[in-house]
Amino acid sequence: MKTFTKGSDYAVRILIYLAQNAARGMIASTTVAKELGIPIAFLRRIYSKLIKGGLLEASEGAQGGAKLAREPESISVLDVIELIQGPIEMSECVYRNKPCPNRKTCGLRCRIKKIEKLVAEEFGKITIAEMTGDR
Repeated sequence: MKTFTKGSDYAVRILIYLAQNAARGMIASTTVAKELGIPIAFLRRIYSKLIKGGLLEASEGAQGGAKLAREPESISVLDVIELIQGPIEMSECVYRNKPCPNRKTCGLRCRIKKIEKLVAEEFGKITIAEMTGDR
């Protein structure tokens, strides 16, 4: 069970860094990787998802790099989590590597779904702008 994976953590940190350095324009991926201590191959996989999800703009070449595609106030942590790892799930409800046959009627699963909804709502309230320290 991982509510917040390493990929989501790195993605949030990348977006915060780019928001804090927005005045610099496009920032090279190697610079971001070095500054944040993220392996470049992992950073590029995250960039790909962030670009496809409309959170980053990127360009190649000597003056290339990446920058936020949206205002940091409009990007929530929930947006990032769902883009990087999918919906928040606290339990996969599997039994012997197959979906649990009691999944639809399980009283515990019903409670877990309520908790997942609360967690998603809370992550939805946190924006990248709030975490830059500029607000």
